[in-house]
Amino acid sequence: MDLDEIYTQIGEFGPQQKLYFFSLAIFNIYAPFNMIQVVFTGQAPSFTCTTSDKVEFINQCPNNSVTNCESVKFNTLPDTFSREWGLICDQSYKTNLIQSILMAGVMTGALAFGPIADLYGRKVTLFATTIGVILTGASSSMMPAFSYYAIARFFTGFFTAGNMISSFVLASELVGPSKRGICGNIIQTFFAIGIISYSALGYWVRSWRYLSLISSSLGGIFLFTFLWIPESPRWLLTHKKVDEVTRILTMIATNNNKVLPMGAVASIRGHIAEAEEVGLCHIFKNLQISTITLIQLFSWFVNSVVYYGLTLGAGELGSNIYTSEALSGAVEIPAYVAATVLIEWSGRRKTLAGFMIMGGVSCLIVKWNSNILFPLLGKLAIAASFSIIYIQSAELFPTVLRNSGLGLCSCFARIGGILSPLTSFANDFTHAGQFLILGVLGVSSGLLNLWLPETLHKPMPDTIQDLETLLSGYSELRFDPIESEED
Repeated sequence: MDLDEIYTQIGEFGPQQKLYFFSLAIFNIYAPFNMIQVVFTGQAPSFTCTTSDKVEFINQCPNNSVTNCESVKFNTLPDTFSREWGLICDQSYKTNLIQSILMAGVMTGALAFGPIADLYGRKVTLFATTIGVILTGASSSMMPAFSYYAIARFFTGFFTAGNMISSFVLASELVGPSKRGICGNIIQTFFAIGIISYSALGYWVRSWRYLSLISSSLGGIFLFTFLWIPESPRWLLTHKKVDEVTRILTMIATNNNKVLPMGAVASIRGHIAEAEEVGLCHIFKNLQISTITLIQLFSWFVNSVVYYGLTLGAGELGSNIYTSEALSGAVEIPAYVAATVLIEWSGRRKTLAGFMIMGGVSCLIVKWNSNILFPLLGKLAIAASFSIIYIQSAELFPTVLRNSGLGLCSCFARIGGILSPLTSFANDFTHAGQFLILGVLGVSSGLLNLWLPETLHKPMPDTIQDLETLLSGYSELRFDPIESEED
């Protein structure tokens, strides 16, 4: 009996697990308050530039250089750091630089906190990163100069990455095998709700310093959840902490009105992996594991490139920046609902491939038909695939490397996010060249995902050996299930 079998007997998603899960899911509401904060705090200010010969320029500077303005008068609103530090004309690039610096922090944090969570535990990492996000985010609202603010935003992104990955992995490891798919998509839906919530907060709080302070301080509410959220039984199991595993499973069973089977503790002891020092390098020591890892890294990269490329290329969806941002979150909710249904019906692999191909084809159509319907369809499809890839990767990487593996994948996604704006340069060479690139990437990645093994109704691997066993039933070339000779 393994842990997944025990979950099926004590409850895969009973009342106790619902408490744990939704306590962790709300961390994904908090994430957009930091990830997309610059959308409102860095809005371009309205200003009047007056030259030495008293000529006035509205929202522009002579030769795009602010030094050509004898004086600059800003409108009262929007109150942003761009306005406070005069980031206009040839200095306006610094506003986008803040987001790039944040994403660099996210990329670094994804690489750093993956191994930390695998070594010291998901709960400890989640608590530490929550404190880190609150402190660095709040401090950024008090910075007196751009350079100090940029440093604070880097570390906010650094801790946000660990926070998002740890909360997702811990939530996935506390529910039964048949519920991981729907739970993974619910978590992504909470991120969309976070985008809408942050848009509402930004609408009511127009001071960038207060908005930044409130957005970060909201994390203090989530600290209370650590009073009842347990450590991952899977992580404890691989670190031979059997008594703690037994205590947590007994609590789950009792509050689910179930009974932990008498032989469960003995079977858990029998399934504890031998202590092994493993790192990401172990992933690339096996040809099949290397192949599925590289496909996943490419898929995460493509998902990010296409998602942000469509967001930048489709233009505003609403009448103002607050409406537009809220709609960008709302439009993803139907995608997550569709993904939730389809991954349980046709599996992770085919659904992920289908959505990525759909998103890619939608982009290719834009090359010849610029109707807004196709970019919108593409965004829905890529949002769905982004939610599925989290679930699939969490189910493929073994427990001993799950956080590290997702951290590596997240790192490639951030690289995609950083490079995504560069695809717009293709428009200088051919009509809708950006969408041509996004389409080719989406279709190619979707087809590659057909080479991955299906994880629906399969036990989550705990060790490298478990993953090798899972893959042993698949052919080297296509990973299709091999029929046994007895059949």
